[in-house]
Formats: sequence, structure tokens, C-alpha cells
Amino acid sequence: MNKSVPYLPFQIEDASRQVLDQEAESRAGGGAGEDEEEKEGKMPVVRQDVRLNNRIIDLRVPTNQAIFRLQSGVCAIYRDFMLARDFVEIHTPKLIGGASEGGANVFQLKYFE
Repeated sequence: MNKSVPYLPFQIEDASRQVLDQEAESRAGGGAGEDEEEKEGKMPVVRQDVRLNNRIIDLRVPTNQAIFRLQSGVCAIYRDFMLARDFVEIHTPKLIGGASEGGANVFQLKYFE
């Protein structure tokens, strides 16, 4: 039986904090919430690599949530605009260059032969 790590890689509050000096952020060693920073009275900095490695947590930061809400609002306005003019929204299958996630729907398509 595997147990999960008893702590999160960073706190939402730390990731929500505005970082004014990007260079200082990149020079900071380690991840977020280091003991040295807390001893000096500095607030923990969540670096970009930590955010990307833990994207599922970073998506819960209010700034990222605001971006999703704006995207959703723009899409809703555009959809309402088009539907009011009798357009029909369709969802077509897509041909992609590589294998999809599961790979179950992969087939070869020869374009020029």
C-alpha cells in the first residue's frame, strides 16, 4: 500500500501572491515554502517549474480561475450571438498527426496515394 505525501508542494495562498521581481524568483533555490525564507521574514515564492509540475493545484489559484471564467464568458457571449442568428454549433471528429491519449482510435490515413 502506497501512502501519499502528507503535505502539498505549495499552498494556494503562496501561489496567489504577486511576484514583482521575476529574477529573484528564478534565483530562489528549492521549491515553495523554504524554512530559510520564513526565518528571514520573506514570504515563500512558488517558482514556475513547481507550478508546472503540480498543475492540478496551480489551476486552483484565483488568477487562473479568473482566466477560465473570462474565457467561458467570452465563449458564452459568442455562442449566444451566433445562435441568435440561426447558426448551428457542431462538434466534428478531428484528424491529428499522432496517437491520441488512449491510442484506441488510431488509424493510418494516406493522403497522396
